[in-house]
Amino acid sequence: MPYNYRPKSIQEIKDLGLITKRENSAVALFETMQATYGGDFDEFITLETAQGTKFGQVKILNDFKLTVDLLAYKKLYPNLALGFGNGSNPNSTAPTTQQQELVTLKIFEELLSSETKNYKKFEQLLPELLEIYPNMIAEKSWYNSFELQFYQIEKETKLPNNNFNVYNRDGGFMDWITKHINDNYEITKKDSWNPADIWLIKSSKLSHYKKLLINAISIQECNAICRVAYKKMDIVGISLKKNNGKKLSYDLVNLSNTTKDLDVSYSTFNLNIPYNPKTKSFTSKTSQLEVKYDNKLYQMGVKSNTGPIGNITYEFVASGAAAFLGKVPKDMLKIELKEDKQRMPEHTHFMKFDKKDFEKKLKVIMAKKSLFTVKGDLKLFVSQLEQSWTKGRTKDNTTISQIVTFAYIIANMSEKRRKEFIRDLFFMSQKKGDLFGPFGKLS
Repeated sequence: MPYNYRPKSIQEIKDLGLITKRENSAVALFETMQATYGGDFDEFITLETAQGTKFGQVKILNDFKLTVDLLAYKKLYPNLALGFGNGSNPNSTAPTTQQQELVTLKIFEELLSSETKNYKKFEQLLPELLEIYPNMIAEKSWYNSFELQFYQIEKETKLPNNNFNVYNRDGGFMDWITKHINDNYEITKKDSWNPADIWLIKSSKLSHYKKLLINAISIQECNAICRVAYKKMDIVGISLKKNNGKKLSYDLVNLSNTTKDLDVSYSTFNLNIPYNPKTKSFTSKTSQLEVKYDNKLYQMGVKSNTGPIGNITYEFVASGAAAFLGKVPKDMLKIELKEDKQRMPEHTHFMKFDKKDFEKKLKVIMAKKSLFTVKGDLKLFVSQLEQSWTKGRTKDNTTISQIVTFAYIIANMSEKRRKEFIRDLFFMSQKKGDLFGPFGKLS
C-alpha cells in the first residue's frame, strides 16, 4: 500500500527509522506545513512506508495543491521525491480532531446533564461513544484517555451538575461566536482569540449574553463579558488536549486579568543580518528576541518558516528546550500594534525597495543599538538590501525586510511601552492576557 502513513507529529516521522538525510527533510517539511497550515489542518503529508528505495518518500496532500509551490518545496526539501497525492490508505485508526472532541463532549453531557442516563461505569457509555469513534477499542491510548475523562472530569473541573443544557461543538454558539469575533474585531481565526473546542451553555441565559457581546465596543470588553459568563457558569468554553491516561488536569485560563502584574524583562534582540555579496543574498532567515521570566530565559524566534516568499512567524521557546511554548497569534499581534500606530510586518509590504524607509528604520535601530546583539553590519545594511534587490524580489530580501522592520518597531518604543509589549508578546504565545477569551484547559 504505497504512501499509506500520515504522521501527525515530528516524533512519528522520527520513529519510522528513515535515513538521516530523508528524515531531516521530512521533519523540516512537516514543521513548515504545520507552522503555515496548522490552524486549519492536522495532516499535511503522507509517506511511503514499504521498505525499499522509496521508503520515506513523501507526497503533500491534495488539500494543498492550490497553496503550495511544489517546485520551490522540492528545492527546499530534497531527498523526498515530492509530489501531490493522498496515498492509497489515508485513514488511520487514530481519531480525527472532530471525533476526539465529540467523544469528550458526549462524556461531559453524560456526566453533567440531568437528561442523560447517569451511567456510573465507562463501559455503559461505550456503545454511544463507539458510534462517534468506532476504532476506540483498537486505539488503547485513546481508550485510556477517554476512560480517564469519564472518571475524573467531575472531580477535576468542579463544573456543576444539572446546570448546562446545551453541549456544543458544531453550529449553534460556536458558529455564532466565531462569526461575531471575525466580523467585529478583525480576528480571522477564532482560535487566535479563544481555543475552546467545545461549549457548555445554560440556554436560558444565552440571549442576554449575546446582546451584551453585540454591543461590546472592543475585544477587551467582549472578554470581560465572557469572564462573567464563565464565572456564573452560564457559558463555559473548554480547550481539549489528550491526557496521559493516568491523571487528568483542568486549568483555568484568562478568568482573571493577571498578566499585567507579571514581570517579563527584555534581555536582547539577536538581530541576524549576515550578507553574501557574491550571491547578493542575506544568509539568515532567523533572529531571536530574548526575554526573561521567572528567572528563566526564553527566546522568540522571529523567522521565516514557509518555503516560498511568505510572512515571518513569532514563536516562543524556553532556552535549551526543543518544544515551542506557542506561536504569537498574528491577529492578536496586529491588534496589539495598533496601540503603536504600527502594522505587523508582512511580505506584501515589500513589493519594491524603499531606500528612504529603511534609512529611517536603521537610524532608529542604530540609536538604540544597545538593545540588539547584531550579526552582520548595520551600517552597510541599507546598501546591501538595495544590492539584493538588483536580482529581484526574493525570499531572503522580503524576509530580512520583515525582521528588520520588527526590530525597528521595538527600538522605536519607549522603555515603558517596550516592557509592556514584551510582556504581552510572551503571554500571547500562551493565549493569555486581556486580548484573549476565558476558557478551561482539559488535558
